[in-house]
Formats: sequence, structure tokens, C-alpha cells
Amino acid sequence: MNHKSPSTAEKNAAVRAVHAMRPEQANLVRLASSRVDDAGVERTIKITVADYQKSAGVNLADAAAIALSEAVRGLIRRQISAGREGSSEINWLEKYELYDSGRASLVFSAQALPYLRALKIHFEAHPTSDIDGVRSLYARRLIEWFDLHAEPRQEITLEELRDLLDIPPSYSTAALRQRALDPPIAELAARGWVVSYRMLKDGRAYQSIVFDWRRPDRK
Repeated sequence: MNHKSPSTAEKNAAVRAVHAMRPEQANLVRLASSRVDDAGVERTIKITVADYQKSAGVNLADAAAIALSEAVRGLIRRQISAGREGSSEINWLEKYELYDSGRASLVFSAQALPYLRALKIHFEAHPTSDIDGVRSLYARRLIEWFDLHAEPRQEITLEELRDLLDIPPSYSTAALRQRALDPPIAELAARGWVVSYRMLKDGRAYQSIVFDWRRPDRK
């Protein structure tokens, strides 16, 4: 049976959902997405503490089992905002089981499978090493947004940028630059990225922003 490839909307929604998660939950979803079958129909994914610790890339020692169980319990409360303007909410998990042996069995909802499949494709194309160790949530979201585009120059409206970075409506344009753009871009620069932007006006007000970027491994 042939299964259609995830749509751009599904990939965007899935990546945005991961952005909003705590790191331990995001790591769990990345690990689970790597194990989605090619047909994208198997909903149960089993994960061990050793799997989780290796995927996290850090030595969790005796706390690994606790970290895994907390990530699982947190994930069942997380949702994917899908549809036009996030008009529908999809649960990631239908149920889970945690075992004393340090294993977890995750049953993803049928509605979440296309998004999990989208993440598998996304992370295979864009290794998670790009965001490993990035502290700023804004910086992480910018990296993922860059990953969604083939061309290293993109224009985005300020309204879309606020939505992308989950910036409070109370932020003025100046506050947006000072809090949500300049600090994360400085963090990326310290990691070898080259990122610049310019804001465009429509009349007297700024309406959009153009980003130019280059990864550390690209000339």
C-alpha cells in the first residue's frame, strides 16, 4: 500500500510542536520519529533507557530512567496545532506503558503518525547536531526554520515571525529585535553561523524581515 509523503504543512506543524517542547520531550519525539516504519502505519514504538540516553548525547547516569519516564508522562499532555491557524489540536500519544526494567512503550495516535513521519524525513535531511547545545529557544526555532528552506535567503512577515518564535503581542518591533532576534543570532554566530537580517517597511511601519544565513559547515 502506498502512503503519500507528508505535506509541507504537516512538516511545519510537527517541527513547531517539537520547538515548543522541553528538551527531554523533544529528544523523545526525535528518537521515536527515527523508528517510524517506512509505511508509516505502526503506532507502537518501544524505547529503552539506553536508547534514550544515547539519543540525548549526554551521560544521564542513574537519572536516565527518571528522565525517560518524565519525558513520556509529559509527552502525553502535548499536542500538535494543525489546520489553518492551528484550528485543530492533535494528541501525540494515545497511551503509554512504563516498565520497571527501564523500557517504555509509546502508542502514538493515528492522527499523529503523518507528523511523526514528517519529522523522520526532516531530521534525516537535517541532522539534529545543528541544534545540539543551542541554549536559546529562539535560536533553535530559527535553525529549524532555516532547515525548512532550500534557499539561504527568505522573507517572512513580522506577523509570521511572531507566530514562529511565539513572541508576545506586547513586544514592540524594537523589543522583538533586542530580545528575540539579536541575542539568539549572537549565540548562533558564536557557533560559527553567519546570520543577518533586514527589516522592510510598508509605508511607515515595518511589515516583514529578510534573513540571510550560512551554516558553519558551508562556505
